[in-house]
Amino acid sequence: MKKYLIALICLVCAVSGCQFKDVFYVTNANDLVTVTEGVLVNDLGYVYTIQTDATDKGWNQEGSRLYIVFDIVDRQWNITLHEYTKVTITPVAVGFPTDGEGNPLTGDPVDVVNHGISGGYFNLVLKYYRKPGSEASHAMQLYYNDKPADGQLELRLLHDGNGENPVQMSASDLVQDTVVYSFPLEGMVPKGSYRTLSITIDYLNTKADGKQEIAQGTFALSTSPFYF
Repeated sequence: MKKYLIALICLVCAVSGCQFKDVFYVTNANDLVTVTEGVLVNDLGYVYTIQTDATDKGWNQEGSRLYIVFDIVDRQWNITLHEYTKVTITPVAVGFPTDGEGNPLTGDPVDVVNHGISGGYFNLVLKYYRKPGSEASHAMQLYYNDKPADGQLELRLLHDGNGENPVQMSASDLVQDTVVYSFPLEGMVPKGSYRTLSITIDYLNTKADGKQEIAQGTFALSTSPFYF
């Protein structure tokens, strides 16, 4: 399972006369962090100190969970903060939702940009469509079915966007936003268990005739069982 941890560290060795100097720099990294006494601490305990803040500086609320985009400028984990998104923490619900006749519900489409498990959460970075000025909440709810006999944990993400999507509205009337959710894992699966994970989402699909539709698909989140 992919985790929110920097996957690539760039180490550049520059020559200056007869001396070698290590230059440590990582660009456009992303991570999930918690604001702790003015610094940013990720889910593995790494501490980032902001050296240059290129944002509106509204991130500094003690205890806030954030998804950040940044550059690491030296070995002391000083960073240039480029972007931040406040994370919404929402409890999960058991059982996949259905309509009054027992048919699976279909929601508004989403695009999963990134995902991972860390800090006791299942984390999702999502893009979705909305109409500017609309009061629709665009709530995201995660449901689950645990199947211990099969070693599977099935997830279902449902987006209630009040029909604000290119299938039901003109694309010129819509914009795309990015949102980040963290869904607590506690209680979904007994501790010490192994599960493979899959998620069912509604997504925007372009048909052969060029028209768009909302399709539903199930995608594997792990190629091997994850230990809870």
